[in-house]
Amino acid sequence: MLSKQRQKTKKRLSWTVPGIRLVEASNPADLEYIQRTNFGNFVKGSLFNENTKQILGNGIFNSDGEMWHSQRKATSKIFNANNFRGIITESLDSNLEKLLAIIRRRADAGEEFDLDTLFFRFTLNSFAEMAFGTDVGALSLDSDEPVPFAAAFDFAQSVLDRRFNNPFWKIVERFNGQHQKMKEATKIIDEFAYSIIDQRQAEGRGNFTAETKKEAKNLDLLSLYMALRDENGQPMSRRALRDAVLNLIIAGRDTTAQALSWTFFHLLKHPELIEPMRSEVEELGVIDYDSYKILHQTNAVFSEGLRLHPSVPKNGWTALKDDVLPNGGPIIKAGDIVFWSTWIMGRDEELWGPDAKEFKPSRWLDEQGEMKKESQWKAHMFNGGYRLCLGMDLAKYEAASVLAAISREFDLSFAPGWLGTVPMMATEQTPRYQPSLTLPMLTPLRVKATRRKMA
Repeated sequence: MLSKQRQKTKKRLSWTVPGIRLVEASNPADLEYIQRTNFGNFVKGSLFNENTKQILGNGIFNSDGEMWHSQRKATSKIFNANNFRGIITESLDSNLEKLLAIIRRRADAGEEFDLDTLFFRFTLNSFAEMAFGTDVGALSLDSDEPVPFAAAFDFAQSVLDRRFNNPFWKIVERFNGQHQKMKEATKIIDEFAYSIIDQRQAEGRGNFTAETKKEAKNLDLLSLYMALRDENGQPMSRRALRDAVLNLIIAGRDTTAQALSWTFFHLLKHPELIEPMRSEVEELGVIDYDSYKILHQTNAVFSEGLRLHPSVPKNGWTALKDDVLPNGGPIIKAGDIVFWSTWIMGRDEELWGPDAKEFKPSRWLDEQGEMKKESQWKAHMFNGGYRLCLGMDLAKYEAASVLAAISREFDLSFAPGWLGTVPMMATEQTPRYQPSLTLPMLTPLRVKATRRKMA
């Protein structure tokens, strides 16, 4: 972490656009102040809510204040060890087998394929199954064509991303046809979610008691949300259930898929890092929620992929009252937006050393070869403080399982000619990103797979 003295001399950027002043806070001390020390003075604000409410509603990622607090409290009850060992592990195992079956088919046919697209299909199917207990068909073995829910989901995501780059999106979308298409996509998503919610309610599956919930079979996250009651004994509303579950799918699907894609990109460039992973995977055998943390090499590889390519690369919150950031300012006025770039922080040599831009998983390991505990304000890939990602353990567990399963069974390589022709960033040898709230690759990650000859 930066010393206080160095942070005093580290100049923050700020500028004003019509009606808004923005102040950079891309350092550990500022982030800790904003997200923990004086958390009550900073909110996501109306801009984020307005741009995303059509899909996110008033879910945990689109709300502030008491509404956010109640969503956070409800969701924290869902993300516990028992559910990881049950609902989440079962969904992960079944969808991981489908993922491997698709790669086996490609390997046996000698076909190239888009690994990042396959990861998107995998995480969508996994999270939808965890959330709704329903296979949406995104990992079909018979067809690569997206199913209606997946297609609508993809389209809606892309539209939400573009809104943040266009303050006049409401007008533009009406003229370019996106307004109507977005209505149609939202209708497909809503009908899918509400049909399952209504079916559950008609079956009385939202009336769990502590005893009947233990006895119930085939539970999913929706069932658990339906079992929650507020301080007045009231269940979540139909709309709140829809928002809660879709927020989890949206949050978990893109972020994990992209993190896996970037991690595999670096592994294919550095194949010498794969054998240490394979050794510990084969030694461990069965991987589950209680054992994945022992995979130190594998977890270090994924952490390094996330450090260089954080799934949420930038963010900004609005100040409610006048304030001042630590170590000499700057002064913040009510209505100013403090913003930060986790992507820039991951390349900051003062934080990570002169080799900050290199893919070096060993930086996450101590002398005993075990994972180091880094500060959440330095390693800020899962946010921090009161908004620390509730799905952090799920993402790490899912990623370790995928990395272990693929590296154990297959040898992957870039498709012939792909690495030499993919457009790279001007500042480093990294494929260009697609403009987005997250960090998707601009050009699909084309690979070939061959089955390993097992001893």
